Amino acid sequence: VSRLLARSSAPTLSGPGSRAGRDSQQENLASLALVQFRWQHGPMWSLFAGLVLSVSLSHAAPAPALDWNPFEHPEKWKAQFTSARYPIQVHYTHASDRTVALHVLQTLEKSWKWETEELGFLAPFPYDPSPRNLYQVFLVRDHGTGVGSIEPSPAPPVPWAAQATYMVLDAWGDFGGVNLESTVHHEFQHAVQASYEWFESGSMYEMSANFVQEKLSPGQNQFFHSELEAFQSRPELPPLWYDDYDSLFMYGSALYLSFLETRYFSAEGPRFLARIWAGARSPVGDAHPSWIDGLNGILPSGTTYADTVIEFARWRYFVGRNVRPGHWPFSYEPEATDEVTVLGTARPELESEFRVAATPHLGTRYLRVARPSLGETARVVLEAETRNTEWIIQALPGLDGSDG
Repeated sequence: VSRLLARSSAPTLSGPGSRAGRDSQQENLASLALVQFRWQHGPMWSLFAGLVLSVSLSHAAPAPALDWNPFEHPEKWKAQFTSARYPIQVHYTHASDRTVALHVLQTLEKSWKWETEELGFLAPFPYDPSPRNLYQVFLVRDHGTGVGSIEPSPAPPVPWAAQATYMVLDAWGDFGGVNLESTVHHEFQHAVQASYEWFESGSMYEMSANFVQEKLSPGQNQFFHSELEAFQSRPELPPLWYDDYDSLFMYGSALYLSFLETRYFSAEGPRFLARIWAGARSPVGDAHPSWIDGLNGILPSGTTYADTVIEFARWRYFVGRNVRPGHWPFSYEPEATDEVTVLGTARPELESEFRVAATPHLGTRYLRVARPSLGETARVVLEAETRNTEWIIQALPGLDGSDG
């Protein structure tokens, strides 16, 4: 471990828009560390996980806002199905949509049963202007897919920042068709999340929703490899990074939850996710407890979110063509694009050092170190944006055959 300064406090997440993150960047106090590698036993991979300490959590809306209010167009909803098992009502427009609407309702019933009765999530709070108090779902064309809420919305009868919501599904768009079941499970998880916290960072919403949809509809997400590639191609960003929906990064970050389940919660399976969200409930207007607080509250004693990210940095390398047992809990065939991006190769014959650029808090860089001759040295410079930074240096795979 190469540590530039001792820890000043327990690290928390920083993302774009975080005031603490912006202020620390404005300090512009560059720091460098020189690491020299001498060959001893064979080829080696080196991984760098940069930790910038004393930063704060940024907040963002859970998903892009729906641009259309279905409650303003009651004339469109000619028919509906109401569940006999759960308080769900699915609205549709054309008689020809009847089969699709019934399929959506049955899929929602499956989601409701699995997430609330088996995983232990709270049921969603419905936004329903009528006295029926049913969770309202609208099948649309060309109006997007998502979970939304109307402001002002009646506050759910709980002391935390929950929100009453409804769902809009474009069952015929990009996320419909063969993706429809997977999409319904994804969106229902968003509805459930709103029962806990409406103002968390958007990254937690998409990470959790993708994780759940893969559990309920394994192998049915045709965007899986694209989402994973977006995540694995940016290891310099921490797993919970909020990218404002500029890419599929936040969806692919569900890989981190797969790691958590495999490494820490294999005995209980995906039920651990509901416990994280339960620990993340915060009063209206208060940022804490956060999703990270919820995770820290259920990890083994002495283990923190930051510790898991450092270990995950090793684990995530062994996917795609590098897959090892326990690192690929998916029904898809691994592809080359699933692999984490490597900066390049540091070689002893280079005239200058191989420079590793700074990362945000808990970001990671991967670097191959070529095997030099005995006595030769490969020089690597680790950069940082502030002096209050430490680098954790790890080797992949370990000399003992382990993950590193």
